[in-house]
Amino acid sequence: MNDQKIDGVDAPATVIASDAKLVGEMSFERGARVLGVVEGRIDGRGELHLEAGATARAEIMAESIQVDGRVIGNVAASQRLELSSDAVVEGDIVARSLIVAEGASFSGHCRVGESIAETAAEAKPTNGQHIALPSEQNTAIDGGAGEPVGELGGRLNALNKS
Repeated sequence: MNDQKIDGVDAPATVIASDAKLVGEMSFERGARVLGVVEGRIDGRGELHLEAGATARAEIMAESIQVDGRVIGNVAASQRLELSSDAVVEGDIVARSLIVAEGASFSGHCRVGESIAETAAEAKPTNGQHIALPSEQNTAIDGGAGEPVGELGGRLNALNKS
């Protein structure tokens, strides 16, 4: 993770130590490293690094996310999501760019691409509301007609027509 500077001085990332457990909501502006356990929600504007041995039972939303540990919950990266060979993700993934190393484990729905990431960014909650990832939106097929329905279906139809 790149350290950033504030007033010309190196600014360390927010760190949840390996012996720490955070229950609730975690937010950050620049960057964060999780070495321990987080349960609830992680919402950040910078880069999140979930280190090897760390566990997040949480909905996660950040610009860039690197997973070396375990995530149980949905993950949305407005830019890049990287799963290392030790990563375990049980939940849905939404990202503009996805890198998956050999050996990574993933169980859930996956949506990748620029338009998909914009959809996730639009779904960003305020005041502790649930993140509605595209897999949770109505994407059913219309009675055999083959047309997706619901909000995401409308966006898919508009993309297909352009």
